[in-house]
Amino acid sequence: MLPADLCVTTVRDADRMPSLHVSTRRRTALVADDDATARLMLKSLLSRLGYEVLFAQDGRDAVNRFDPRAVDIVFLDINMPHMDGLQAARHIKARSADDFVPVLFVTGAAETHDLVRGIDAGGDDFLTKPFDESVLQAKIRAFERIRTLHRNAALLHARERADWEVARSLLGDVLMGANPRTSALQVDLTAAGAFSADVFFAEYGPSGDLNLLFGDFTGHGLAAALAAVPTAQIFRSMTAKGFAPQQILLEIDRKLHGQLPTGKFMAAIFIQVSRSLERIWVANFGMPDVVVIGADGRRERIKSSALPLGIESERDAGDFVRMLAVCAGDRLLLASDGVHEARNELGEQFGAARLEGAAVASAPGALVEDVKAALARFCGEAPVSDDSSLVEVQLVPALF
Repeated sequence: MLPADLCVTTVRDADRMPSLHVSTRRRTALVADDDATARLMLKSLLSRLGYEVLFAQDGRDAVNRFDPRAVDIVFLDINMPHMDGLQAARHIKARSADDFVPVLFVTGAAETHDLVRGIDAGGDDFLTKPFDESVLQAKIRAFERIRTLHRNAALLHARERADWEVARSLLGDVLMGANPRTSALQVDLTAAGAFSADVFFAEYGPSGDLNLLFGDFTGHGLAAALAAVPTAQIFRSMTAKGFAPQQILLEIDRKLHGQLPTGKFMAAIFIQVSRSLERIWVANFGMPDVVVIGADGRRERIKSSALPLGIESERDAGDFVRMLAVCAGDRLLLASDGVHEARNELGEQFGAARLEGAAVASAPGALVEDVKAALARFCGEAPVSDDSSLVEVQLVPALF
């Protein structure tokens, strides 16, 4: 049971959440028509329906008088001086942004051409002259229902986004908060949605060596992110106790196989960096190549040599960890498949060659930002379909 003071705080926090829309302000209509008689006739009908009425003599005047926070419905004559109703509708809809303010065009005998032009300009309906009060009332009631639904949906969406932000912040603290803070580790996990299925953990062992785990869970969203919690717990606790890389990875593999649904797994890269900066131990489970960018200009790649974690019920405790000699000043590039497979507007993939080219050209400590910039230039306005994550590990004393 929650402590009493925590319960009180929770209730008060809930009370501060935005409530569903219940309007207490008198509704307001904006009527724009260069015909004074038509304006007065429409005002008479709207007043009987409980509306305050603002007048505009032409389209430009209507745009100037329009305020989405104060106007609930707009009536525009199509043919007006200075700015016609079609132009005014476009400006009003643009100014409305995320608010739904219905725009009705006031016409005589509307022809098909006028109807099409009006809808294309952002209009929501038409009201023909002479005005019929019962028709006007029915249209207004319909739009009031739509407007209320729109506002309630927006509030519910805002609540949901607030909840997602809290969950994302808490998960970020749990998963990434314990990572060492050093300029020698540059990490960027960019989510395609609310949550990233890519993870990165770093932890020092009792001998001073540094263990790194870079993973990519199948799927997206909260479910994928939650699967990372037990992975982080096993990785950190076993690293702190001095277990060997093979033991840590086999335990994570066993845990994920038991918890993840069929068809779900984690592609992963495990790296142990010796405190002497002379050796690294690497295991690649279904991830893109680890690229070693040598301080002397050499380049080495460690390819995947095992299935992703969580697939096999009994993995052979064989030699899936590879030892590699390195030098101080070398850099390691780790990237998720979301970087390699990112596409531009022509459908072309970013690919390993562009990735490595941007990485090699970058200065130490600037790799992540430089590759992100190159990726953004390449993709342009193409939609993002997968999480894209980058890690630069500088093998320098600052790493420890």
